[in-house]
Amino acid sequence: MSLAQIWSDWGGIRSLKGHGAAVWTIRLCRADTGECMETLEGHGNWVRSMAISRDSALVASGSSDSTVRLWRFDMGEQTQKFKSHGAAVRSVTFSHDLELVATGSND
Repeated sequence: MSLAQIWSDWGGIRSLKGHGAAVWTIRLCRADTGECMETLEGHGNWVRSMAISRDSALVASGSSDSTVRLWRFDMGEQTQKFKSHGAAVRSVTFSHDLELVATGSND
Protein backbone atom coordinates (compact mmCIF):
# COMPACT_ATOMS: atom_id res chain seq x y z
CA MET A 1 0.00 0.00 0.00
CA SER A 2 1.39 3.40 -0.92
CA LEU A 3 1.56 6.37 1.45
CA ALA A 4 -0.83 8.23 -0.87
CA GLN A 5 -3.39 5.42 -0.48
CA ILE A 6 -2.96 5.34 3.31
CA TRP A 7 -3.40 9.13 3.44
CA SER A 8 -6.56 8.84 1.35
CA ASP A 9 -7.95 6.01 3.47
CA TRP A 10 -7.39 7.97 6.69
CA GLY A 11 -9.01 11.07 5.34
CA GLY A 12 -5.59 12.72 5.78
CA ILE A 13 -5.45 12.48 9.57
CA ARG A 14 -4.33 9.80 12.03
CA SER A 15 -3.37 10.23 15.68
CA LEU A 16 -0.65 7.94 16.97
CA LYS A 17 -0.84 7.25 20.70
CA GLY A 18 2.08 7.05 23.08
CA HIS A 19 3.69 10.43 23.76
CA GLY A 20 2.08 12.43 26.53
CA ALA A 21 4.59 15.26 26.89
CA ALA A 22 8.07 16.22 25.69
CA VAL A 23 9.50 13.52 23.42
CA TRP A 24 12.57 11.72 24.80
CA THR A 25 12.06 8.50 22.83
CA ILE A 26 11.39 7.79 19.17
CA ARG A 27 8.54 5.48 18.30
CA LEU A 28 8.45 3.78 14.92
CA CYS A 29 4.86 2.99 14.01
CA ARG A 30 3.20 1.38 11.02
CA ALA A 31 1.61 4.05 8.85
CA ASP A 32 -1.40 1.89 7.95
CA THR A 33 -2.37 0.68 11.46
CA GLY A 34 -0.60 3.01 13.89
CA GLU A 35 0.91 -0.03 15.64
CA CYS A 36 4.20 0.80 17.39
CA MET A 37 6.94 -1.51 16.09
CA GLU A 38 10.02 -0.11 17.88
CA THR A 39 10.87 2.38 20.59
CA LEU A 40 14.32 3.97 20.33
CA GLU A 41 15.73 5.24 23.62
CA GLY A 42 19.03 6.88 24.44
CA HIS A 43 18.86 10.66 24.21
CA GLY A 44 19.39 12.52 27.46
CA ASN A 45 16.96 15.32 26.60
CA TRP A 46 14.16 16.19 24.17
CA VAL A 47 14.29 14.75 20.67
CA ARG A 48 14.00 17.79 18.40
CA SER A 49 14.33 16.25 14.94
CA MET A 50 14.51 12.96 13.11
CA ALA A 51 14.84 11.67 9.58
CA ILE A 52 14.52 8.29 7.89
CA SER A 53 17.01 7.40 5.18
CA ARG A 54 15.79 6.92 1.60
CA ASP A 55 16.35 3.18 1.84
CA SER A 56 14.53 3.07 5.21
CA ALA A 57 17.53 1.35 6.82
CA LEU A 58 18.53 4.19 9.18
CA VAL A 59 16.90 6.73 11.43
CA ALA A 60 18.85 9.87 12.44
CA SER A 61 17.76 11.85 15.48
CA GLY A 62 18.85 15.17 16.94
CA SER A 63 18.26 16.23 20.52
CA SER A 64 18.53 19.02 23.06
CA ASP A 65 21.33 16.93 24.61
CA SER A 66 23.48 18.23 21.68
CA THR A 67 23.85 14.78 20.12
CA VAL A 68 22.93 13.17 16.84
CA ARG A 69 22.27 9.45 16.92
CA LEU A 70 21.97 6.94 14.10
CA TRP A 71 19.74 3.92 14.55
CA ARG A 72 19.33 0.74 12.51
CA PHE A 73 15.64 0.58 11.67
CA ASP A 74 15.56 -3.20 11.23
CA MET A 75 17.26 -3.89 14.57
CA GLY A 76 15.90 -0.98 16.60
CA GLU A 77 19.33 -0.20 18.03
CA GLN A 78 21.73 2.72 18.01
CA THR A 79 24.74 2.35 15.73
CA GLN A 80 26.47 5.72 16.16
CA LYS A 81 26.42 8.81 18.36
CA PHE A 82 27.89 12.20 17.39
CA LYS A 83 28.42 15.19 19.66
CA SER A 84 29.52 17.86 17.25
CA HIS A 85 27.33 20.71 18.50
CA GLY A 86 27.42 22.80 21.63
CA ALA A 87 23.67 23.39 21.73
CA ALA A 88 20.39 21.66 20.87
CA VAL A 89 20.32 19.87 17.51
CA ARG A 90 17.25 21.24 15.74
CA SER A 91 17.42 19.45 12.39
CA VAL A 92 18.86 16.33 10.80
CA THR A 93 18.69 14.99 7.26
CA PHE A 94 20.43 12.42 5.07
CA SER A 95 22.14 13.26 1.79
CA HIS A 96 20.59 11.67 -1.28
CA ASP A 97 23.45 9.15 -1.57
CA LEU A 98 23.32 8.38 2.21
CA GLU A 99 27.00 9.31 2.59
CA LEU A 100 26.33 12.31 4.84
CA VAL A 101 24.09 13.35 7.69
CA ALA A 102 23.62 17.12 7.84
CA THR A 103 22.64 18.70 11.15
CA GLY A 104 21.54 22.12 12.31
CA SER A 105 21.86 23.55 15.81
CA ASN A 106 21.44 26.67 17.94
CA ASP A 107 25.24 27.01 18.25
